[in-house]
Amino acid sequence: MDAEIHCICGEVEAIAPEHLPREHPCRGCGRTLEFFTPGRGADDVRWLLLFDDDGAPRCAVPIPIGVPLALGSADNSWLRLTGPEVRPAHAQLSLTADRRLSVRHVGGPAATWINRARIIEGVLKDGDLLRLGGHQLTAAAHRAALTAARAAGGAVVVEDEEGESESAVELYPVAPAAAPPAGAVRRRALWIGVTAAAFLGATFSVARTTILPRLNSPMPTETEYRCPADGTTFRAAWASKPPACPQCGSPCFGLMKYRRMLIGDGPTTAPTTNEAQADAAAAGGRP
Repeated sequence: MDAEIHCICGEVEAIAPEHLPREHPCRGCGRTLEFFTPGRGADDVRWLLLFDDDGAPRCAVPIPIGVPLALGSADNSWLRLTGPEVRPAHAQLSLTADRRLSVRHVGGPAATWINRARIIEGVLKDGDLLRLGGHQLTAAAHRAALTAARAAGGAVVVEDEEGESESAVELYPVAPAAAPPAGAVRRRALWIGVTAAAFLGATFSVARTTILPRLNSPMPTETEYRCPADGTTFRAAWASKPPACPQCGSPCFGLMKYRRMLIGDGPTTAPTTNEAQADAAAAGGRP
């Protein structure tokens, strides 16, 4: 991210945010720009951050105190913004000694927004989003601007005081994020593999014993079923689907865990709750 000092005459000079002076004489017009509130330190400086289309900050500009600052497409704008929706004089900023940053729309039918409000005049607080002509900007305190500059990566550049040959000097390059140790990566991969294997094993076990009873080795090949609807007893085998009652057609699931009880010449399932109720009803009111 670039850091630049902009003068109201349109002159632009690169600067390192860490080395922002209290006052800066413009090389173009000789005007002295003041960024520090009298009696206060650098933490009181306010910056304007300009964002790319992808939302990353691409430029940080310190806001001078006590002068009208033009935003627009004109060459002599304090902050020159391009685009078909930007007016030559689109908006005007003004920062007072008490750090109040005012915004005034001067672009006629064009629009200036603070967050979701279209404004004629408003106050821009740190973190508020200023939008005009497709550009997005925000006000930030000094520490936030330094953090954004470092987070953007790359080195901060600065020119020497004489304006000669010392451009693009690396002052405070940002160290890339350290890669995790190889052992930690291997342990994480092993943990993920073991967890996935355990999950798949548990899923298969549940499917084998409940969802896919045909794969369950204790499943009897021929079972005496009792219909939970009407109590009809019949003998059938579980094939591609549960057997159906020969009287009413209801599917008879029985229990997934079987008890082998000798009834006639084959095993039977333990009675379900509905079957037990059918048995009680049959014992009480049927011959």
